[in-house]
Amino acid sequence: MANKIKWAFVVGGIAILLILSTLILLKDEPQFEPVAEIDFGGVPSNITGPKGRVVETFKMPGDATGLIVYTEADRDILDPEFHPFLNPNFGIAMNLDASFAGTPEKIHDGEDSILWTGSAVQGSKFTFDSTDQANSGSQSVLTNGGNQNDIMQYSTTTPTSTASSVALTMFVFVDKDWDALDSWSVYGYNTTTAAQVGEKVFLEDFFDFQEFDVWQKISIPLENMMLNATGTITSFRFENEFRSGPAPVWYLDDFQLEQQGGTQTFKATADPGTKFRIDEIRIALADEITGTLADGTMPALSFDQLMDIASSTIPNGIIFQRVQDGEVKFTVGISQLGDFLSTGSNLINQISDGQFTFITLLVKFPTPIILDSRDDDFLSFTISADFSGLTRFTAAARGAVQNLQIQSDALKN
Repeated sequence: MANKIKWAFVVGGIAILLILSTLILLKDEPQFEPVAEIDFGGVPSNITGPKGRVVETFKMPGDATGLIVYTEADRDILDPEFHPFLNPNFGIAMNLDASFAGTPEKIHDGEDSILWTGSAVQGSKFTFDSTDQANSGSQSVLTNGGNQNDIMQYSTTTPTSTASSVALTMFVFVDKDWDALDSWSVYGYNTTTAAQVGEKVFLEDFFDFQEFDVWQKISIPLENMMLNATGTITSFRFENEFRSGPAPVWYLDDFQLEQQGGTQTFKATADPGTKFRIDEIRIALADEITGTLADGTMPALSFDQLMDIASSTIPNGIIFQRVQDGEVKFTVGISQLGDFLSTGSNLINQISDGQFTFITLLVKFPTPIILDSRDDDFLSFTISADFSGLTRFTAAARGAVQNLQIQSDALKN
């Protein structure tokens, strides 16, 4: 017992000596302290994050030495957040008329009419008067596979200003072989200057490219192409940006420039300085319909309508997108209640007073979708048809907000 006590004192003494020696060594060591500004000889320096995003700018005196430590930490998750999808002009109300008006500038309809001239700039797989399929009339444009960098063009001899137009619309019919890695772009072009005008956009970001054998409407706001404010073009070009395996076989019809009205986008975003972790989306719809069967066994709702609106009047009238750091990650087109239900929505509430019917659709995500304010991430519903017949049409994202804290520390001697 005495030996055990003696060894305990020895071990304890050694531990105390180690602690004291450590404290003595640390006494004269330089310490971290938060600083608001650091200067390297008067020359500003940046701390950059992913993709070159500047997260901190600092300076340090030229005679300073030491180590710069930068940390970017997340604070605790705050209270649950309920964030409606918003439009700057219409607020939360998506039950509005977003159809196009005025007389459109018709570009090409499969040569049913004499319009702009279709031609192959590169490639040989284009037929500009195919009778295989047609959205209207009897002809459309066939792209029968082809190769990457193939280009088809629709040109006019009269330079056209796009400043007074609002959108580019067309109908697309995918026959086969359009998969997740295939990509076709459309952009403005000036054949006089041999230069692209505005920005490219990608067709697959505006319709459900994996729904085959049906005509789908595509509506592209010209602001997405940077053609809404200014721009003079003589043509539009479609380019095969990428193919994986066999290239898609698809048809194009009723391609035109819309002059008035048109698309409205409603977004859910993260507030500045936050991340928004979205667990679910709730969509509310109301219309003047009875909504219940006589025996009350189930809701009297048609899968091929949106409440009382026929899907044929709103082809791809709703486009849902997820955009992260400027890249479209997900797109789905919606024209009817069945589209909502088949893409992950569940009908969770349905009430009716015999005249009006109100329903709620719920989309639950298995893991949260994270919107980062620093990357301008967002979820959106873009509508391009007349939904004014609905009594109510809104959507909201639910989840939790996470504040972002930026801290810089300098080690000074």
